[in-house]
Amino acid sequence: IPVQEQLKCLPEEHHYSMGEQDFPSDAPSGFEVTSHLWTEAGDVICGTSDGKLLLFDEYGVFKQSLIIDPTATNGAYRIMAPWSKGGFLTVSDDGIVRTFRKNSDDPEQPYRLSRIFSVDPPGKHPSGSESQPGSLSAAGLSSPHGEANTTSKARSTKLLSISLSPSEDCLAAITDRGQLITIPLRSA
Repeated sequence: IPVQEQLKCLPEEHHYSMGEQDFPSDAPSGFEVTSHLWTEAGDVICGTSDGKLLLFDEYGVFKQSLIIDPTATNGAYRIMAPWSKGGFLTVSDDGIVRTFRKNSDDPEQPYRLSRIFSVDPPGKHPSGSESQPGSLSAAGLSSPHGEANTTSKARSTKLLSISLSPSEDCLAAITDRGQLITIPLRSA
């Protein structure tokens, strides 16, 4: 059975068109959604092919682009998972797991980047150099601004799927190399 390529699941009146006068100025145009999740608050967060995170209400009305360090992502957000600690996890093309926390102190930035995890061994990140301070392997964590340079063409480990443990203190992941790895999240 052929599937319609431009399938829409939201009512047409909730879609913006570029000609509308009330179109939000910070709303992206021409983006490709690569992942999504529902938040506990009922909003939808979408990851895009160019590494942006977009927040929509439950009807699909664009609310805002989530503000993160523009150098924080090298590629699309491919996997997203909510967690009960008031946030969500993402995995991007650069093999990096990022945790975001609910930020109730600032309505302009409802989620903040909390932690960054790399599944590549320390010193083996595709940048070709030793891991920078703050970047680490699946055994550790980094600050949001301490990850290694991932602009090199060397291959990083990619995650194909993730799953949170029932206690949400550990993340299990399958890599593109057929490995099952675990990442402790106790203090995330």
